[in-house]
Amino acid sequence: MINLNNNDYQISKKDQKLLRQFEKQVLNSQILYPFHPIRHINCEFFHFIKGSGKDLLLDFVMQPQKRNLIFSELLFISYKYLTKVRYDIDDYFLRKNWVNVINVSYTNDIITDVSSFLTKIDEANKLEFN
Repeated sequence: MINLNNNDYQISKKDQKLLRQFEKQVLNSQILYPFHPIRHINCEFFHFIKGSGKDLLLDFVMQPQKRNLIFSELLFISYKYLTKVRYDIDDYFLRKNWVNVINVSYTNDIITDVSSFLTKIDEANKLEFN
């Protein structure tokens, strides 16, 4: 028998709070020039998971039933930010970027400086798979 418990398809209060913190951090961050909006979002996520956001990353990885919900929220936050700064981006690239950000964040927990993190994301975003 299949359990269709509604709690399996809702983001926990803790994760909702963390997502709102990340959204506030991204939308209120200072814009530096030269401006690269995607790298800026990636940088903010790096600082977020190094601080209070580690649990959100772990929930994303360890709770597959909530993964798509958290992923959708991260995309929504990104689109809000990109709209704010008037930057248009391909949907496929933004999704691919977030997949790479999550992968690099989780598999390279030892990365301690933001420039190494951003370089790894840039390299991953350039890869094409057939």
